[in-house]
Amino acid sequence: MELFATVDFIYTKAINQYYLQDINLRGIAGASAGEAGRPLYGTINPATGGASVQRATNRANDIIMNRNVSKDQSTSLAFQLQKRFSDGLEFLAAYTYSHSQDIMSMTSDITGSNYSFGILDGTVENRNLRTSSFDRPHKVRSAAPSMHHSVPGSR
Repeated sequence: MELFATVDFIYTKAINQYYLQDINLRGIAGASAGEAGRPLYGTINPATGGASVQRATNRANDIIMNRNVSKDQSTSLAFQLQKRFSDGLEFLAAYTYSHSQDIMSMTSDITGSNYSFGILDGTVENRNLRTSSFDRPHKVRSAAPSMHHSVPGSR
């Protein structure tokens, strides 16, 4: 009978991670009173609720600039116990805690979709590091596989 225990720790820091920014915005035009001071890049009509964006040029809508930043990070800590018995039975139990943070969770393969539907925490020019859309903090796994033993006289 053998007992194995493992512990793993991983820290990852992104270098030159993909970042999207609309360079056709004129800049922050004000702050929203009802959303904790969220920056506004245009105005909201109080009567209709319609928004109008203040653009540097009206000859185009979004002009998305692709650039790189180095802010994304993740950590992972895993524990595993594995017990093997003399009759070939085996048991394992594992737990992993992880935390992933990014400034932009790229959920699409289309630039415009990532920019338009991405969560904005901070400003368009400088987003805040926040919990990633892909963060899965807890993983528990257990298994009890048995090793196949042939019986004498069987095929």
